[in-house]
Amino acid sequence: IHWAEKLIDNYGQWVDAISWHEWLVRDLIDTTRYTDAVTQASDLLEKYSEKLDDSTALIIGQTNISSGLSLSPYEQETFFAALWWASVVIQSSLPGKLDQIMWFKAADDPVYKKGLIQISENGYVHKPVSQSMSFINNHLYPFVMNISNEHPDIDVLVTLSEDKTMASILGVNKSKRDIRVDISLPVTGGIMKSSAFNKYGVVETDIASATNRKLTGLIPKETIFSVTLLVDKEMD
Repeated sequence: IHWAEKLIDNYGQWVDAISWHEWLVRDLIDTTRYTDAVTQASDLLEKYSEKLDDSTALIIGQTNISSGLSLSPYEQETFFAALWWASVVIQSSLPGKLDQIMWFKAADDPVYKKGLIQISENGYVHKPVSQSMSFINNHLYPFVMNISNEHPDIDVLVTLSEDKTMASILGVNKSKRDIRVDISLPVTGGIMKSSAFNKYGVVETDIASATNRKLTGLIPKETIFSVTLLVDKEMD
């Protein structure tokens, strides 16, 4: 971040984006470091706003569970990677400032077996992390809403559609136990649909509206989930 600041201070008029790699977070709790990193970069943009264009992007250009050749089949091949990616995307998105985040790599090769898919002479197989990415992409809207969450085992992100008529709650239970959640919503609206999956496949959740601004339910252990809401009225 100090190196980036020196570059911006001297050459800000030629900077189109701040892009960095984020590594060495190998557990499911320490992913809050992604929120911190994005916030730091965003603060840098604000500090040098007079030298930078308003469209200057923030991009995590490369990330994975471990750096270099250091990896384990457990981390990369199992549902652990799916939980990790869901947590990382949510934590990176919470400040509402990140433009893009990219997984390293798209497909395994003989050296780096860190891809979304495995390729063999018989074709290819999607890893759990690839399934996680597809689920997340289908349950994200462009506007991030401000929420607070102090539970270390549950990550939650609320996004709003461009026309402000739909809201999506994307979450992940990272723990090895079922957890009952009570979610106070920044919008009012009825549940359109809910979905969830874990290493066993598609699973059911009992999430329901306690009031029009509160959801409650039991999230199964090690499960990624989403709730889509139809917003009652157009948001300002």
